Amino acid sequence: MIKFYDANGKLMTVPNDVYRAKVLPNNIKQAWNDSNKLYQLILMSLNDEFYSEMIAPAKRLLKIDSFKERSHTIMGIVNLKMKS
Repeated sequence: MIKFYDANGKLMTVPNDVYRAKVLPNNIKQAWNDSNKLYQLILMSLNDEFYSEMIAPAKRLLKIDSFKERSHTIMGIVNLKMKS
């Protein structure tokens, strides 16, 4: 089960597969052009073990993040998680 706060600040709990299919894509879309939000989303998603879902966001972060060390580090972490 994944716990998160919706747009109104309400605590929600949903099964992992529902979060992966319904919530995560919307969250990625909302954070896509904001490097700080995207970075935070990637971190939270990796913590929740959504590794493959974070490949595209991590690649996007490489393109838009002015803090290159951060984006390259997170891309490395995503790659390591995909190999484990």
